[in-house]
Order: sequence, then structure tokens, then C-alpha cells
Amino acid sequence: DAFRSSAPQKRMNSLSRPTRTRTTELDGISRRDLLTGIGWSALIPVTIVASTNLPSPVLAATPASTARVETWPGLEYLEPLYELQLSVNALESGVQDETKWPMMQQRLDKFFGGGIFSERNYYSGLGVQYITQIKYDDLKEYVQSDQKQRFQSIENSLNSVEGIYKGLKKGEDKSAVVSCAADAKASLYIF
Repeated sequence: DAFRSSAPQKRMNSLSRPTRTRTTELDGISRRDLLTGIGWSALIPVTIVASTNLPSPVLAATPASTARVETWPGLEYLEPLYELQLSVNALESGVQDETKWPMMQQRLDKFFGGGIFSERNYYSGLGVQYITQIKYDDLKEYVQSDQKQRFQSIENSLNSVEGIYKGLKKGEDKSAVVSCAADAKASLYIF
């Protein structure tokens, strides 16, 4: 294309700092087109796709938003959710060692204690707040679908953490608790 150059260009990212990027074949492809497969061939040559067992474009991009986002919420909303992710990662590695289970149960008692003011409800509310702060540039149906997916993923993650908590209290076998931890991590990744 005569109008496109592979020379570096200065662009502004969401934090208003200049970054250097290269114009690529994917610049003209929307996220929706990429998810539905129209732009997939620009990402991976047909010869590679035909010779390997790659997942479908929709499955490969599951964590990605299905709606176009105009602006993302500020870091003040993302930081506590990142801390939750770190905690879930620590839980996942902690459940592997059954000697740590009593300490984990004590910590999860605090996480789920406090009734309506529990940390579980705090993170659920924070997830809703983060979702509502996202400014979309898309059709209402796509926006609602994206918001629903994000809400379900944070709730699934917190419910899986609750599954760990209940499993530790009941003394369930290790495989059930490890499975809940893996589910919590996977759901939070989708968020």
C-alpha cells in the first residue's frame, strides 16, 4: 500500500506518553473482524494454519473484549483487581501444599467474613465499578454482551475462591480444591 509505511510512527497510548509503533497489516482490521475470522488470515498465513492444529480464532481470543472500547478505566480501578489476581495466583500455588491449608483457611475466613462488608463483596463491587467505567464505541448489544461476560467472569472467579474456602473447611480431597483454584485463575484471566 502506497500510503502505509513500515517506518516507525509516534502514537499516544492511553497514558498519554508517546510510543513508537510500526504500521502493520492488522491496522485496518477491527477486533470484531479478527474474532469472527475475517482478519484471521492476515494474522497467520494460510500455509501455517493448514499445517498446524491452531484453535479457532474465537477460542484463541476468548479473553479479549467483543466490543470496541473507546477508553479504559484509570489505574485506580485496575490496581485492586490486579491484587486480587496476585492473591488468586498465590492460592493456586498454595493449595498444592496441604501443610499450608490451615493458614489459607484462616485468611479465607477473613476474606469471606464480615457479612455484607466482606472482601468478597468488595471485589465483586469493584468489578462492577470497573465494568461500568469502561467507555465503549460500539453497538448496545455488543456492549451489553461484553459487560455481561466480564461480570460473569469476576463472579465465577470469586465463586471458585469460595469453593476453595468451603473445600478447606470440609476437608475435601486435594484434587477438588486444586480444581477450584485453577477455575478461579482461569475466570479472572477472562475478566
